[in-house]
Amino acid sequence: MKKSFSAVSIIILIFTFGETYPQAYDGSFYGFFFGRQPGARSEAMGKSLASVPGDVSSCYFNPAGSAVLNGLNLWGSYAEPYYEFEKGNFTGFGATYSFKKSGVLGFSGEVFSPNEFAGIPGNDTGTANNEAYNTGIANVRITVSSEIAKDLYAGVNLNTFWPLEKYRHMSIGNTKGVSSDVIVYLDLGVMKSFTKTSKKNKHTFTLGSAITNLNFSGYSISDNDQRGALPVIFRAGASYNIILYRKGITFIAGIEYEDVLNSQYFEGIHTGIEFGLFDLLFLRAGYYSQYNRDCAECTDRLNEFTYGAGLHLNLVPSGYKTWGIKFDYTNLRQPQLFINRSDPERFSSFTALIYFIF
Repeated sequence: MKKSFSAVSIIILIFTFGETYPQAYDGSFYGFFFGRQPGARSEAMGKSLASVPGDVSSCYFNPAGSAVLNGLNLWGSYAEPYYEFEKGNFTGFGATYSFKKSGVLGFSGEVFSPNEFAGIPGNDTGTANNEAYNTGIANVRITVSSEIAKDLYAGVNLNTFWPLEKYRHMSIGNTKGVSSDVIVYLDLGVMKSFTKTSKKNKHTFTLGSAITNLNFSGYSISDNDQRGALPVIFRAGASYNIILYRKGITFIAGIEYEDVLNSQYFEGIHTGIEFGLFDLLFLRAGYYSQYNRDCAECTDRLNEFTYGAGLHLNLVPSGYKTWGIKFDYTNLRQPQLFINRSDPERFSSFTALIYFIF
């Protein structure tokens, strides 16, 4: 009980402090934090995995969700294009290992590469003499998660984030300069599950909450004379999971609220469902609605229905060892980010996972 109270208290304190934090987020690195999400499963379920445990991409959404992973998991994802950038891509990678009762250790990251940047409204990367920039952003994290009480999970991320722009040119308002090399920030997440099991089925209701960048890290340019903020993202959600043993059916439904604590924009609602048959085929759908940034050429709100599918191959259940492969895929329309623009083309997202349970 004391551990549960402590975890909830930390979340409340951080949320309260974030509401009064003076450094406002202005949309910097928007494409990385809000344009794409790691994994085809998350994209297909309306980007709503903050309260869905047991996915390697939980390290991104809510590090506490990785605490229920077993054995060794190797995960990778790829998505392209990104709006006008035909070669723009978002790559994710990750690995987790369970030390059984001690917890789970994870290593993961993302690389966002729009490529051949020539300037779009509201972007934070500067150009000079119409020169094209090979823009990019990388984020690498270490995750530690554990079950701190019965069905209560907690996780922490240590992130290193840095821009990969050619010449590292950045801008804050009308000021242009060279960015600092590496930004370090922390994430914190908690999850609590309530489970009821019978011979025929299993019901699990889960509450999840997480904060990205809880130490309010920012970036600096022009020899640290100018500073900009990274988003402080608060996520809170609930999910329901039912397993019908005799029929081989699983069903997950989740809803999630997302808010950037150091901005009046980017607030959103995300929902998603997943239907599984015989732990082999998975069909997914979702919907999200999110405020856009303050930009004269930007649309006010992004709304989109999402969907996708997954395939699970449990290859060798031989005795005490099991290993398998999971594939996820989605092909979705990109919402209209800027007004007076032609409709952006669709994007595809692929994910592959190999796991070994010892």
